[in-house]
Amino acid sequence: MKGISYRGNHICFGRYALQALEPAWITSRQIEAGRRAMSRNVRRGGQIWVRIFSDKPVTVRPTETRMGSGKGSPEYWVAVVKPADNSGARQLMCIRIIGAGNRRYASIGDIVVAVIKEAVPNMSLERSEVIRVVIVRTCKELKRSNGMIIRVNK
Repeated sequence: MKGISYRGNHICFGRYALQALEPAWITSRQIEAGRRAMSRNVRRGGQIWVRIFSDKPVTVRPTETRMGSGKGSPEYWVAVVKPADNSGARQLMCIRIIGAGNRRYASIGDIVVAVIKEAVPNMSLERSEVIRVVIVRTCKELKRSNGMIIRVNK
């Protein structure tokens, strides 16, 4: 699954929201587990709005069945989630890393001054505008001090 969501990517209710960083299928069990964990943490202090709904059935055929004989029964339901891009920038070019001295490459969590090379039409940002951004993920893996390596699969 590819692509970026340009609609439905702003907060409608409340002050905080969860944002998808990569496209995925979220099952109804995952949605319910997340809702339970949030409501357990919030207790009576707030409200939770779940704005996704699992409306796509995933069918599975039984093992060792012959070809033909239909599609198979619906096993579970999923919600298709795409990463939100509410900035309006499609392509950026890094100018410098803030607070890094003369470091050449940015890593996860660094604040970067960048210029917009390509922008989405009818959005707040325009081409050749200089902005500050936070690096969320990189192609190069992240090595932690305890030896763990985190890498993003393409």
